[in-house]
Amino acid sequence: MTLEVSGTPIGYLARAKSVEKKDVLPIVQEGVTKQVEAAQVVNLVTNNLGSAALKNTEDFASTVTVNELKSEVQGVTYAVIAISNGADKSFPTYAEMIAYKPAQANVSVRNNDPDPNLRGTYIWTGTEYVAGYDTLDEAIKLASKAKSEAIDESSIYVDQKTEDLKYLKSSSNDEYTLRVLNKFGFTEMDLKLDGSLASRLFSISKDTISTAELSLISKSGAVLEVVDRVGRTVTVIDENAQLSAKSGLIFNNESIESSEDFILGAKDKYGRTIVIIDKYGYLQNQANTTDYEYEILKSERNALNLSYSEKVRSNFNSQIQRTTANLNHFLWYGQSLASNAETFPALSKTAYENLDNLMLGDSSKPRGAYDDKFTPLNNSNLNPLKAVVQAAGGNGILTDAEIAALEYHAQNEGEGAVACINSLKQLFLKYFSLSRDQTRKFVLSNCASSGQTIDQLSKGNSANRYNRLTQAINQVRAIAEAQSLSYTIPALILEHGQFDSANGMSKTDYKSKVLKLFSDFTTDFCANQDAPSFFITQVGGAYGNETHEVASAQLELSKENLNIYGVCPEYFVADKGGHLTSNGARWLDCVIAKVMFRVLVLGEGWQPLHCINMQIKDDKALLSYHVPYPPLQFKTPFTSTEQLAIPNQGFVAEDENGSLVISSVEIIADTLIEIKFTRKVVGSLTVYYARKSNLYGAGCLCDSDPFVSTEKYIYLENSGMAASENIASLVNKPYPNQNWAFAQKIVASE
Repeated sequence: MTLEVSGTPIGYLARAKSVEKKDVLPIVQEGVTKQVEAAQVVNLVTNNLGSAALKNTEDFASTVTVNELKSEVQGVTYAVIAISNGADKSFPTYAEMIAYKPAQANVSVRNNDPDPNLRGTYIWTGTEYVAGYDTLDEAIKLASKAKSEAIDESSIYVDQKTEDLKYLKSSSNDEYTLRVLNKFGFTEMDLKLDGSLASRLFSISKDTISTAELSLISKSGAVLEVVDRVGRTVTVIDENAQLSAKSGLIFNNESIESSEDFILGAKDKYGRTIVIIDKYGYLQNQANTTDYEYEILKSERNALNLSYSEKVRSNFNSQIQRTTANLNHFLWYGQSLASNAETFPALSKTAYENLDNLMLGDSSKPRGAYDDKFTPLNNSNLNPLKAVVQAAGGNGILTDAEIAALEYHAQNEGEGAVACINSLKQLFLKYFSLSRDQTRKFVLSNCASSGQTIDQLSKGNSANRYNRLTQAINQVRAIAEAQSLSYTIPALILEHGQFDSANGMSKTDYKSKVLKLFSDFTTDFCANQDAPSFFITQVGGAYGNETHEVASAQLELSKENLNIYGVCPEYFVADKGGHLTSNGARWLDCVIAKVMFRVLVLGEGWQPLHCINMQIKDDKALLSYHVPYPPLQFKTPFTSTEQLAIPNQGFVAEDENGSLVISSVEIIADTLIEIKFTRKVVGSLTVYYARKSNLYGAGCLCDSDPFVSTEKYIYLENSGMAASENIASLVNKPYPNQNWAFAQKIVASE
């Protein structure tokens, strides 16, 4: 530091003979020269030097040297005593000493000769003098050494203490009382007026300890909270000084947790949780009888299942056709559930102007319900899409009065999948923040034909129902070409399997025939576009059977083929004992629309809710599920228009010794079901879900998807609806949109 002041240079001033406490010295604070009394400087030095300020120079000698010096002093003392007792002699010169002959041997004699080489203590051997150990000389040497060390050490000590002073800075303002600076002059740490301590790396205050990543906070309502750098808070100890439930400490992707189900647990980066102390206070695998390996298995399986589902959802299919054209043509196919037999009155009877959805003629279905051609009803124009109830055979449109007069199980076809395409377009517009998009219109043609097998619906069969697809596509494509509009087929929706399931078709046959149908459809109609998607529902309910052959084929088709999407089973919606009610058909339409939206618009992958693994443990079966939206839950499906309890949630089981009695079925994790039996499993285990004999071919398992349908359940009095369709829990509310589990045959071995 260079100090410059005006006037006479310091080097030319007279020297003071002494300094008193009242004298004034110049100092520089923050670039300003000020005066300070010498007493203040003395106090500052004393405070920073500590006890060293009150010590003498010799106090800084090393312990070793001091101890050696003490020893020499003791030796000198001993020598003096010995001399006083006549034990030996002392002479002023070396010559006088050697002239002296002691009366006995081994006597010490000292001389103080001016020559340092002769001076010292000698031992008389009896015949001559030999050099001896001189205690006084050694004491003098050590005393000199101690003095030198003390001077050096005190100098170093003072230098160190005063070196630190330049990094300390005090303040009388409101910011801090003491600040520590680094050698570059930047602040390293502040001691603030409120007693808090703050540095670049941490801070400590009355109720908070903070680092760059985490803060520990004590505040009203919680004894201890942990807050990360983005503000996420976990209460560790609550206001009652209890370990807080549903809390935890997170370290990267791993955590230590507490919940209502256990006091202490650990979760790894894959989401697998191991309970360390259960909710009763027992250390796992010690005081209680918990099967630790089984607990680990459950945690591992749940994590693997969640990972499986995430991979399914994130599997973007870049090969399928999107709704990119001016006219996007959706084809509906199947038998009576697809053509919507008995779905009267029509509930989607008003065309939504802002959706711009279209149909060929005055119905999405053709004139002639059983014809081998697609003849548009009344005209061949593309008209606004709406649902109508057609006369028997499909050759006209019934009035409301005629519909109300129909017998409850009349086979007249209504709804016609209109709600699905309306819902899909609404979701499309919402996703892209549009109120209307007239450049991309959706066209629906329902080509289904009641009572047809997969063979009869296929290309080349004598029934020639495949021609309904051909004619519907050719007519809409011709309109597009005539109006210079682009045209694509994004999807074919297949609701089928009822007839073939009842007739016992094998899984292998049904799979191969559906694949052939889809292959022909792609080749015949989609050559100049990306591949279409195929959305299928699963046969069930009244049309299920004991072996699940066709149902299993439909599940495997959706798992094994990238462009085939198994949407949902048909057993959970309201029906008339087989065919669906008007609301049942619309409900199913909304679920199909949701899945189509996820695939075609959001670009997500999709598989239906189904079991992907089963493991046996003594008298238990552990079932792992792919769950589109965890967690699993049990709900009661509709049997006709009632919700009836289903034994064991829809599960039955058998092993090599026959039927197994189920004692309980429980959801034990987001993706896991545990079935307990009254005895141990023997050999191979087969579990059926939604089997026909187990009360109407239904089950109670679904996920927790909160997706809100765009359409609502409607009840209309005196319209042809039965009074039983007036279901208070559903009326005027959006159709529930959980994903229900596919009917399934699940096999595992011990």
